[in-house]
Amino acid sequence: GFFLAKHPEKDQLAQVFHLYVSRLQFYEERPLLPMVLKVPNHNNEAEPSSKTDEFQEVQIQFHSGEITAAHEELQIMLRENPFAPEFYRLMSLIYLKKKERQQAERHARVAMFLEPDQENRQNLIKIYKAIGKRQKARELAKINQ
Repeated sequence: GFFLAKHPEKDQLAQVFHLYVSRLQFYEERPLLPMVLKVPNHNNEAEPSSKTDEFQEVQIQFHSGEITAAHEELQIMLRENPFAPEFYRLMSLIYLKKKERQQAERHARVAMFLEPDQENRQNLIKIYKAIGKRQKARELAKINQ
């Protein structure tokens, strides 16, 4: 990515982001940062097809029931690109399958924070319903209308 250093320990932006994301699970309200963090693509180049292919492979693993393999591969992809909302959205579904409710919610909220679009909103509503937070699901659905 544009901001990411070759060595994660030297990449201050990634460190701050990971610190912030690790604290998201403790907040019930909207995240404190009012902006959406995205890695700009100054060259207007499409993502390399290998990354897209990798993500599609992980999606196939997930949908075919290979949850552990999908989880492991997606963790690597998230370390390489912590700003991809689709990675967090899929990770939330993986954690839901593994019955790790807090992690599922946390990852769905991060996806929504990174890209507050319809797909991430619907995913977060689905996660809230699945983990028994129906009131939160209804509130988010009202905002959606």
